[in-house]
Amino acid sequence: MLPFTFILLAVVAAAGFWAGTHTGVLSDPWLEKIGYAPADLGAGRLGRMFVSTFFTDGPKSLVLAMAVTLLAVGGLERVAGTARAVLTFWGAHTLTLLFLSVLMLLPLRPLTDFFGEELKLVRDVGPSAGYFGCLGALMLGLGAWRWPAIAAVFAGLIVVFCRPAAAGENPLVKKHADLAHLTAFFFGVLSGMCWPLGKT
Repeated sequence: MLPFTFILLAVVAAAGFWAGTHTGVLSDPWLEKIGYAPADLGAGRLGRMFVSTFFTDGPKSLVLAMAVTLLAVGGLERVAGTARAVLTFWGAHTLTLLFLSVLMLLPLRPLTDFFGEELKLVRDVGPSAGYFGCLGALMLGLGAWRWPAIAAVFAGLIVVFCRPAAAGENPLVKKHADLAHLTAFFFGVLSGMCWPLGKT
């Protein structure tokens, strides 16, 4: 049994039906209500960091989120236990959003100076930071193939980051999401190195 994975899948599915993203895109009022932006950290709206996890922005995102959650979170929970999956998912999610938010809000603002001030106001939703963290930790268990596989995933994420936004896609949302995926995967790999699978 994979209790955490199936609870997470159930909540993500329920949120999708509640917000209507099982059939259409997430509306602007919904995004303003539950989406997380880096600026929310400075405003003390930390609850959005966690509420936004369970929502997706459309049918394709909902299906993808559920599929990768089952693969990555479920895989980690199966081989390393529920506690490890919970800690890795929420740890990667929280550290990623905090890390990126702090970078965007620092006086030097390395990310907003590069991408523009608007980046810290971009709202996003989804469990991807958490499941990319779980994927990174899970891949440490691939034996001799783990480092080539991890390098391939990093390379793929960098390619996706460098790819221009598709038609109708908000380029700032894409940049923020792509940065979050890279960061969360790194944190997941790091957690797997510090806390090898099979050890408690």
